[in-house]
Amino acid sequence: MNPFVVGQRWVSETEPELGLGTVCAVESRRVTVRFEESDCTRQYAAAAAPLRRVTFQPGDAVTSRSKTTFSVDTVEEVEGILVYCGNGLQLPESELSDTLGVSAPLDRLTGGFSDGSELFDLRAEAISHHLSAKASPVRGFLGGRVDLIGHQFHIAREVAQRRLPRVLLADEVGLGKTIEACLILHRLLLTEQVSRVLILVPDALIHQWFVELLRRFNLHFRIANEEHLTDSAQRDPASNPFTDDQLILAPMAVLETKQTMGHALNAGFDMVVVDEAHHMAPQGRSFQSVEALARTSRGLLLLTATPEQMGRKAHFAQLRLLDPARYPDFDAYQKEAEGHRRIATLAGKLLDNETLTASEQKALSTLTTAPQTDGPAMVDDLLDRHGPGRVIFRNTRKTIQGFAGRIPNLCSLSAPEPSLALHREELRHDTQQDVPMPGLAEDPRIHWLAQQLKAHRNEKFLVICTSRDKALAIESALGHHLSVKIALFHEEMPLIRRDRNAAWFSEKDGARLLICSEIGSEGRNFQFARHLVLFDLPVNPEKVEQRIGRLDRIGQEHNITIHVPFLARSATEIAARWYDAVGLFSRCVPGLHTIGAAFRTRLDDLMTEATGTGSFPEAALTALLAETRDFTQELAATLEKGRDRLLELTANRPERIKGLLDKVKESDSDTALPHFILRLFRHHGIEVDSAGEKALLLGLKESDEPSLPLPPFRRNPLVATFDRATALKREEIEFLTADHPMVVGALESFLGSETGNAALACLPGAGEHGLLLELIGVPECVAPARLGVDRFLPTVPFRIALNHQGEVVPARRVADTPAEPLEDLPPSWLSDHPELARELLPVLMEKGTAAMDAEGRTLTRTATATMASFMDREISRLTALKATNPDVTEADISALATEKQAMATALKGCRVRLDALRLVLLMP
Repeated sequence: MNPFVVGQRWVSETEPELGLGTVCAVESRRVTVRFEESDCTRQYAAAAAPLRRVTFQPGDAVTSRSKTTFSVDTVEEVEGILVYCGNGLQLPESELSDTLGVSAPLDRLTGGFSDGSELFDLRAEAISHHLSAKASPVRGFLGGRVDLIGHQFHIAREVAQRRLPRVLLADEVGLGKTIEACLILHRLLLTEQVSRVLILVPDALIHQWFVELLRRFNLHFRIANEEHLTDSAQRDPASNPFTDDQLILAPMAVLETKQTMGHALNAGFDMVVVDEAHHMAPQGRSFQSVEALARTSRGLLLLTATPEQMGRKAHFAQLRLLDPARYPDFDAYQKEAEGHRRIATLAGKLLDNETLTASEQKALSTLTTAPQTDGPAMVDDLLDRHGPGRVIFRNTRKTIQGFAGRIPNLCSLSAPEPSLALHREELRHDTQQDVPMPGLAEDPRIHWLAQQLKAHRNEKFLVICTSRDKALAIESALGHHLSVKIALFHEEMPLIRRDRNAAWFSEKDGARLLICSEIGSEGRNFQFARHLVLFDLPVNPEKVEQRIGRLDRIGQEHNITIHVPFLARSATEIAARWYDAVGLFSRCVPGLHTIGAAFRTRLDDLMTEATGTGSFPEAALTALLAETRDFTQELAATLEKGRDRLLELTANRPERIKGLLDKVKESDSDTALPHFILRLFRHHGIEVDSAGEKALLLGLKESDEPSLPLPPFRRNPLVATFDRATALKREEIEFLTADHPMVVGALESFLGSETGNAALACLPGAGEHGLLLELIGVPECVAPARLGVDRFLPTVPFRIALNHQGEVVPARRVADTPAEPLEDLPPSWLSDHPELARELLPVLMEKGTAAMDAEGRTLTRTATATMASFMDREISRLTALKATNPDVTEADISALATEKQAMATALKGCRVRLDALRLVLLMP
């Protein structure tokens, strides 16, 4: 039977800082609880909700929402709702104050229950780690399985700290837009700035995003594709499939129906993310769908590698999605863009130490108040006041170093007519699902690949082809020519199997060759390899770039060789020579979408002619290649001319991000946290063994309802590491940090229980007879998580010790004593000394809680002053910027002022909540 009734008051055992919750909805298997003071709502499985009913007894003091306090005389129950009566008043529990304190350590101790000192100390350490994590400026930036690349973290921090995160991420291919977006989401979700997220991507990128989110950031998104939506409608036609999960990943195409679009709008997402935003034509259905969602969502991230390749008006339309009030008029936008270019020229000259003309110096004096003798200071001021980086972030390979070169190796292979005929069947298989994949045992490309593997015996090769059947055919054919360790990677494999094969390929003595279907070009990075074989070529330059991007990414230490074997006079030769004319095998080419759109039809026609007739259109191909080279060069020149250096400078500020990266590195090298986490895991029954250097084996309890949030698709035992470099090299193992769901879950599960909150111990050799009462208090402020009040609260628990005379003594007397000298007393010891429980403990508790209340008042004053100083600086800075930078709006400043007032109100209610106590018997 469901024990919940609407109106009852419960407290979360895992999140007591939320305050008292009110049951607002009860279903057969779920209960919904509203925590009004924290401005959040939680849904729980009714059978396993981590909730404790709040009840008071006669003699207890209760406070109403209107701040009326009285002592309870009697308690009545009316249809499942408790009514507290006293002083002539009746107070239903639904009207109790949301910030009442509920604590049980003393009740446990006097009731004959206690834990050992080891658990008490573990709890104290857990509280410390929990508080530090909540207040940490790098919370959400620790847990990503990513390299610490400055520009990515700079953009993530800049966006995540905004009240209205609505920006365009426009880094060039290979610079990590997806990583930036995931870092932003991870930070916002862990700090509870957002809770409901919708990501819209082209259908071909669904798997890439799913893998990036899950494997790199432990974010498990529901894929809401056509199949899922159909299944949901069949189960419950009246339901909204977009409300079943908090995190939704969907192909853009699903929003094209009116009903699905209505569901998405009604779901109420906090953040909408759109990848490949340049594919949305302003008059198209996709654009209109995103425009409608943008009006209802607080946050919006648009991702595009080439923001202006669809034309300036299309780019302006994207900016209007982000902020229609800021970008009301296209002509005004063009004028402003020209102004940015002039300022960018000045900034560039300052950075390059070039001499300014008299007119430039005069213009500079009107743009910045920084000393004209301090070039870097003037650049900083120009970027802050006039830069467009509050809306657009764009980095280019020209400004970000660290890329290896591309070495093209186009191999024309002569082939007899039977081989060409089989190849034509292969090309039909690529485009028509009902055409079977022919065998490749005698294909010249297989002979060529076998020779390459023999010639480079100590190097690894990544082979990417179109389909799963072709990948299997390549593996089978190679087996006839040489014996080599081969790993496969295709969409019909379970995710765990793909992980294992990718890991085997990454190992020094593992597979030398990884053969992937097209899915291998999505979401995986194989930067340890330097040979890429494009066994076939899709007629889409962006897909080819995506394949190359598995090796050619920032951080690649070696030049990569791009092997393109093709049969002479085949359709594949046409594609290979066209891509070579584009320059794609030699460098990252800007504007690929535009180039592909311009030549796709003619390229298709030539390849179809070669496939269908067997003839080779050499003259038409030569003309096409010449036009392609000219078009590509002209487009590159146009894009370079429109390059906004001011924008690039704003998007990468190494001097500003160094402090945050140093904090992440400090956390990575901290040895105390791993030791604590492993002790905590062992407490939860997880067996810990070594799995080699810097890796661990975690033996998980097999249970239908595990006590910890475990990684999806997990294995048992689970391989894990605390080392970032190891995690980057081996994507199949878990990267444990303070951000990891297992770590967060272990902390919340432990602190949400009573374990360790009451202890009895004896300290022999103390040199005296007596008692010590240790109290551990948690600084607590019930406030909406989006305010981030934790930033201004202490990161360590309050620890107060009193002797048996009620005098406060240094808490370190016991706290700094190794746990071994303390001897645990049996729980029955206190019942054997009833006078202590009846007479001494209440006096000590009264004095101890009074001392904690005093600490709470000091905490309130200090936190409020720190908060006010911080917020005043932010408000002053934005107010000054607003005078010259139109990206700073009155709404931004008003939001900060409102936030400051809300935090001041919340901090007034700050208190120190008693979390644990230990009574220590001192003996000479």
